[in-house]
Amino acid sequence: MSETRSLQEVLFVAHFSTAQPMTVLDLADWYKSVAEIYPVFQQQPAWEPFIWQNIDNTAAGHQVLHQFVMNRTFLQPRIVGFSEDQRWSVHCQGDRVAMGWRRLEPTGDVAPYPGFDVVLKKVAVFMEGFRAWWLSQFGIPVAFQICELNYFNAFPFDFRGRTLRASEIFKFVTPQKGRKLAQFHASWIEPGEPPEQARVNCLTAMGPTADCPSAAIFNFMGSAKLEQPGSPDKLRSIYGTLHDAITAAYLSTINSEIIGSQE
Repeated sequence: MSETRSLQEVLFVAHFSTAQPMTVLDLADWYKSVAEIYPVFQQQPAWEPFIWQNIDNTAAGHQVLHQFVMNRTFLQPRIVGFSEDQRWSVHCQGDRVAMGWRRLEPTGDVAPYPGFDVVLKKVAVFMEGFRAWWLSQFGIPVAFQICELNYFNAFPFDFRGRTLRASEIFKFVTPQKGRKLAQFHASWIEPGEPPEQARVNCLTAMGPTADCPSAAIFNFMGSAKLEQPGSPDKLRSIYGTLHDAITAAYLSTINSEIIGSQE
């Protein structure tokens, strides 16, 4: 079991190649298949359509982004099931399925975290169950087109009796004596390699969390596109690639001597 001070939630997402026109009855049937393990039921608004960005190199060596929206269609609300202790969650809506872990401790406190390998094994078991349910429900195998791995982090600026400077948390911020920040936001994309074009969207900011009025926020959202419908082994491999890329982005961005590792 690992420990983390910053990780708020980790979410493994798999997007369908085409949006499935699920009815309320379909979603209810899916939840019935997981309710024994995830008995705390919630209905939440659907996630926004996913925007995929093709990153192409021009003849001059510049990189150009081409965007298209995945499955722009009307979606039923998202159905969420939580484990009894509410640390683990599973999600389903008409264009994707997901599983995640979240902290219950206050922002900045040490939280026990099982680690990537343990979470990935639970995700693999959940995805196998979802494949079986889908085949039984719709009579065709489910096809995934986009894998997504999200790490959401936050850390309080007020820590151990003093207020941290942004430069003590973010490596790319240069300390300026006597200058204060009231607001801060920076985001960028770190592109990967073909064929999946795995990349990491990095977002850093200052802002409040549900239990902390002033926190450093640093989220790393990895995604990869599958050229062929993903097998279970392929999904596990891509999630591993995304995890490695996110870890590298975290270590190059965050002062882990103060914050600690992401997991």
